[in-house]
Amino acid sequence: MSFGERPLFAGARLSQLGQIPMTSSPRLRRLSLVRDTEPRDPLPFSDAVMNRTSAETCAMVHRNLVENRPHASRQAFDLYAPMVERVLRRVLGDSNEIEDLIQQVFATVFAKFRKVKNPSAFRSWVYGVTVRVARNYLKRARRRRLWFATERAEEAPDEATLEPSDELATQSLRRVFEILDRMRVDHRIVFSMRVFEELSVREIAEVLDCSESTVKRRYGRARNEFEEMAAADWYLSQWMRNADRGPDHE
Repeated sequence: MSFGERPLFAGARLSQLGQIPMTSSPRLRRLSLVRDTEPRDPLPFSDAVMNRTSAETCAMVHRNLVENRPHASRQAFDLYAPMVERVLRRVLGDSNEIEDLIQQVFATVFAKFRKVKNPSAFRSWVYGVTVRVARNYLKRARRRRLWFATERAEEAPDEATLEPSDELATQSLRRVFEILDRMRVDHRIVFSMRVFEELSVREIAEVLDCSESTVKRRYGRARNEFEEMAAADWYLSQWMRNADRGPDHE
């Protein structure tokens, strides 16, 4: 079966491309929503507890916010900010507005945490807030974006001048997000959650508050659209050939 006829990203290859390099912002810990005036005494949670995401920990973090404990906002931020940043980067790519969006997520979290009905699922609620912020950002960006012609053929570079394989993967990843930029926002959100975050259909449906059949329909359309555009991209096809050959052929 030829490259254009088979599923473009299957099994390990899909996960491989989904490993987006995470570069945490050096300012992540200094976002204005977590006041520097908060006491610097030892946190009531040990590092081991802070690294857990159990239902018990979620309920405890939520309870501390409700009770307005001195360390509550910093505690919630320290525990969930890495997840929030990861999700935003995997959905939006290398946007220079990630820091602002992280602040927007936690502004919503700190304003609406009392509406959480199940404190044991507080992390999932924060995840849902993050996805909604990303979706709203994409919709705004789509409205203001100036579209250029995308159908023009791109000249393939000379194979003798190809970059190393890691650079090829970087270029391929950039092309992935260029393709995602051309998708419908709802399709892109589902695709990113399924491919990059590796969530199940049920988990995506819970986060987006929609039916599983809706998730399956959106993902199916998004994947078909993605594969059609990716199959015509020189960098992505070259990356796939390298992936097919494996390390023994490098």
